[in-house]
Amino acid sequence: MDVRKETEFEEAHIAGAQNFPLDYINDHLTEIDKNATQYVHCAAGYRSMAFASILKARGFENVVNIRGGFKSIKESNQFDIITGIDKKD
Repeated sequence: MDVRKETEFEEAHIAGAQNFPLDYINDHLTEIDKNATQYVHCAAGYRSMAFASILKARGFENVVNIRGGFKSIKESNQFDIITGIDKKD
């Protein structure tokens, strides 16, 4: 789960990631599977840490906060990254 703002997500994100911005966490709780492991990231780690903490407080047990956020994910070169220029209208 990518918890960055929608504009950040649209600029670049991991292929297949879902965007659930921290600011709208309550709007998306019913969409998140409590039984699956949830990998959470933001740009650098602060928002995802808060998001993961909220999920855990609400009964989600399998939550992983990705250290270093999207920046680290992108630098790892281990994931397909979709950028705004990759989108087709």
